[in-house]
This record gives sequence, C-alpha cells and structure tokens, in this order.
Amino acid sequence: MLVKIGADWCGYCKRMARETFVDSRIVRHVNECFIPVTLDAERNADLARRMGAEALPTTVIVTPDTRIVQRITGFRTAEQLGSDLTRYCGAEKRHRGASDLRTHDFGRRQPVRNRNDRFSLLPADVRALTISVSQMR
Repeated sequence: MLVKIGADWCGYCKRMARETFVDSRIVRHVNECFIPVTLDAERNADLARRMGAEALPTTVIVTPDTRIVQRITGFRTAEQLGSDLTRYCGAEKRHRGASDLRTHDFGRRQPVRNRNDRFSLLPADVRALTISVSQMR
C-alpha cells in the first residue's frame, strides 16, 4: 500500500495533491504497484500516529503483511517521489508480477501486528480507506 497522510489545513499536502499526485508518471506507478490509500490525520489521529506520521504530509509504504518499509515526510516533487517509489517497485517489477504487490487477503478478523514498527492495521481500516489514485487530491 501507499498511504498518503495529510489534513485539510496542510498547505504542503494540498500542493502535493495538486502537483505530485496528478503527474501521469506517479499515477501510473502507483496504480501498477500499490494500493493507494489516503488518510486524514485529523479524523484518524490514532491510525496516523501508529503509522509514525510526525509531520504532514507523510507518505508511508506498507507491505501486504503490514510492515512499514518507508516513511517519506514532507513535500516531494513528482521526480523525488518517483525515485522513492522506484526503490520498492522499479520498472522491471512493474512489468512482471506487480499484481503480487497489490494482492493480499485482508479478510482476517484479527489485526496484523508488526513488532518492529508497533503498527497494527485492521482489515476494516484498509477497506474503508482504499481509494483510486485519481481521487488522492
């Protein structure tokens, strides 16, 4: 998953929505490799805190087993974010087996826990927050 954490009052969050997340390269990259999720830090303060968002905007890359592999804090241009995302899903991965990154059974009733990041994500959180990247504005 690619979780975009922001708030209505966050100027840099709005700027990323206007400039970064509408870039066709970012849209294609996210849609090919990740399940895009947007999280309002005000309405979901506990979940944002558990994901380690200390400042806004924060973009979090989460594996299917809910392990956080990267937190990207602050504004990123399309070029910068593209470089960050390529570390986890480069061009070669996007063309072979990218569906493996997007496929995971979130039907479990119990939260998945990760001791390293002290993070748990309930299946209901995933279902409620998953959106298409075209709506990440």
